[in-house]
Amino acid sequence: MKIKTWMAIFYIIIIIIPILTAFSLYAMVKKESEIEEHRVSINNVKRFEKYEDILNNPKLYKEGSKINIKIDESDKKDILIELYSNNGVLIYSSKNKLTLGQRISNNALYKGLYYMRRSDKKNTIKKPVFVGEEVVGIYKITLRSSYALEYTRKTFNMAILAFSAVTLLIIGIISKIINNKIIDPIKDLTFAMREFGEGKDINIRCSSKDEIGMLVNGFNKMKAELLEKNKLIQKEQNAREYMVAAISHDLKTPLTSIRVYTELLSGDTSARSRNKYTEVILDRCDYMKGMIDDLLMYTVLTSSYSKKFVKVEGEEFFDMLFDGYDNMCTLKGINFNSYIGCSGEYRVNVNEMIRVIDNLVSNAINNTEAGKNIWVGAFSKHYSLKDWIDWEFREEINELKQNGVVIVVKNEGEYIGSEEARNIFKPFYKYDQSRQSSGGTGLGLSIVKLIIEQHGGIIRLFSKKGIGNLFVCFLESVKE
Repeated sequence: MKIKTWMAIFYIIIIIIPILTAFSLYAMVKKESEIEEHRVSINNVKRFEKYEDILNNPKLYKEGSKINIKIDESDKKDILIELYSNNGVLIYSSKNKLTLGQRISNNALYKGLYYMRRSDKKNTIKKPVFVGEEVVGIYKITLRSSYALEYTRKTFNMAILAFSAVTLLIIGIISKIINNKIIDPIKDLTFAMREFGEGKDINIRCSSKDEIGMLVNGFNKMKAELLEKNKLIQKEQNAREYMVAAISHDLKTPLTSIRVYTELLSGDTSARSRNKYTEVILDRCDYMKGMIDDLLMYTVLTSSYSKKFVKVEGEEFFDMLFDGYDNMCTLKGINFNSYIGCSGEYRVNVNEMIRVIDNLVSNAINNTEAGKNIWVGAFSKHYSLKDWIDWEFREEINELKQNGVVIVVKNEGEYIGSEEARNIFKPFYKYDQSRQSSGGTGLGLSIVKLIIEQHGGIIRLFSKKGIGNLFVCFLESVKE
């Protein structure tokens, strides 16, 4: 449930429930008060009636008569009886004797006869006493209502306590929910962020699917991504350090050779020797230039630069890629064979694809003896593989070319074992250790892999004793 939904529910609970509670308590108190008031009124009427029979005696109101009214012990604290003559003179009071003989006006005397006056503190009734049709006196009975008032106050206090208890209970429950749903997860998140900032790996568990849960899950996801990126950065850093060490080592040998032959040239040498030394120096310079070119290409490919892709027609493009290598092979005494069975269109970076074929063919030439063969080919879905592709590899290659084109470069070179095959595309790895002094930088095949993968393709190596090695690159065709 979303936090805004929880907050809406809390708002309704905080507003509605106290109002309903207050209204219910008010109705209960009012009803109890009415019941108590009705009960007290009935009781008072009975108490009035008990004394009215005595007070309704005309003899009590004769001038000079001795008045003695017996009041029950239970009523002495709560009842006041007053007798007035017909002309308003107070002739008897059950409590205040000092007021006897005082006179009130006729208006005050006769006002409210037969009517029971009720208040929070007392109930009062006045009635006249007759002899025939003549009023001889008036009695007034007053009863305190302290019990009813006390009961009302007690009920009201209980209602206040109940209302307070309900309110505190609601606040407590809501505070607990808010604490569990919002405060605790935020505290955990804050702690985790501080610990993560100090380099400690800490996970937060949150099963809720509200905004807090999304925030915690977002933090966990961000943390995992940062850790993964840190690992990648560390890996790249290690690779750069290894690259610097490898390049420094590989540059040291040709630089040493250049220095030695340069010193020899400065000496007294024949023209023939000078020509020989110059050729060696130029050869070492070409080697260093190739190494620097490979390093530059590898650095560019591993950076986040933007590639420019163009759409090309398959047959025409691969005919251009495979052109020119027959002369290189002829100079080495190697037979070069090519085949193009390709249709459709492809999105490529032309210069990088030229580098792919150049690296693969150069690698094949460097690892093929004179008199043997090198084959290159491009095959799309509707073209069959040629016989020079071993049947053992055809099923996987045919599966690859169903959605595009496969570029195959095969040489009759030495078998590459499984351990070497796993490492052959790593930077600076040289699988033929005997060629280290005269071979390339060890970046050629890793550059090929980077280019193919950045084209959305796949590269595979197939090797078999007595057959040779096949490098297979897959590129997806442009969907119409």
